[in-house]
Formats: sequence, C-alpha cells, structure tokens
Amino acid sequence: MGRVINFAKLDFLTVKPFLSPSNLMGFLVIFVFIGLSSSILTMSGVLMMYAAIYTSYPFAVGEKNSIDTLYATLPLEKKDIVTGRYIFAIMLNVLLALIILLILFILSISSIEAVNLTEALVSVVSCFIIASFVESLQLPIYFKLGYAKAKFLAYFPIFICSITIAFIPVIFKNINLIKILNNLYGWIFLNPLVATIVIFIAWLMVMALSCYISYSLYKNREF
Repeated sequence: MGRVINFAKLDFLTVKPFLSPSNLMGFLVIFVFIGLSSSILTMSGVLMMYAAIYTSYPFAVGEKNSIDTLYATLPLEKKDIVTGRYIFAIMLNVLLALIILLILFILSISSIEAVNLTEALVSVVSCFIIASFVESLQLPIYFKLGYAKAKFLAYFPIFICSITIAFIPVIFKNINLIKILNNLYGWIFLNPLVATIVIFIAWLMVMALSCYISYSLYKNREF
C-alpha cells in the first residue's frame, strides 16, 4: 500500500508545474466569475471537468519523458501503478470539490452572492460523481493506448457527458423532469444515510471495475 500512495504522490508532483500560483489565481478568478454570473451546478461542472483534464497530465508527461519505460525496469508491480493513478485521480477530484465549496462559502458569507449551501453540496457531489464517471472511462483508454494515441478518444467521454447534460431537457421533453428531480432530491433529503450509502457503493463499484479493466489492459502492454 505504501508503494501505491508513493506513486500517487509522484503523480501530484508530475502535475505540480501546471498548478503554479499564477495558474491557480487565474482559475480562481474565472470560477468566481462563473459563480457570480451562472448557476452553482455550472461552476461545479466546469471545475470538475478540469479534474478530468488534469488526470491525463501524468500520462502525457510520462510518455514524453519515457517514464513508463523506466517503470518497467524498476521493481514496481503494474497493479501498484494503476491503483496509484486512480488514487491520484480521486484525490484530485476531492481537492477540487473542496475548492468549489470554499469559493461558495466565501461568496455566501461575503454577501456578494446568496448561496444555498445545501444546494451547493448536492451540486458539488453530483459533479464529483460525473467527473469520476468520466475518468472511469478515460483511464482504461490511457492505460491501453498511451497519451498520444488516446488523447482524442479519451476526451470523447467529456464531450458525450456535456452533450447529454445539455440535451436532457430535450430528451425528456414529454416527461416532467423537474418533478422527477424534485422527488429524487426529496427522497435523498428524507433518507440521507441510505442515499449516501447507495451512492457511495455505486461509485465505488464503478471505480473498482474501471481500475480492474485498466490493470487488465496495462499488464499486457509492451514498452
């Protein structure tokens, strides 16, 4: 387990150059502006999509510098590499989700924008799940093909999710979608413990299945 955590830390070090103070400040300004001019869900979705993009950076850096070839010469098991990268992706999602909540909390207490913190939490959790789902589709592609061959195909899930979310009202035009969502939110608020357990188990199963598929593809890959 120690090797897995160390590999996840290595991935964070890999993306550290892309998280310079100037970049982070630029992101903060952009997301605060989005938060003031648009919905909480939009801001959460944009930031969580950044998580899906940043997840690809270790693959890009590793391929550019032939790090995967170096890994093959070290006493590292491929399952440790795969598991470490999934932990990196999950922790990156958690970090960005906390940043969103912090921005919304600041907006709330500063009276700049009225923010319903319950709505904010639901939106952030929803976007966290969506981002995780996108990454569960992307990561096996990267592990199978590498960054250069997979970068177009791996961004396809982001495109599909964005289009699907945008056209949900059209798809469900003959169904009272607002009523269904309100009923769903009502059930979640009335049964928070059960809803949390069900959502967590479903999320865990999706990520575990994706991790297994990634390992199955990566273990037979030649460098």
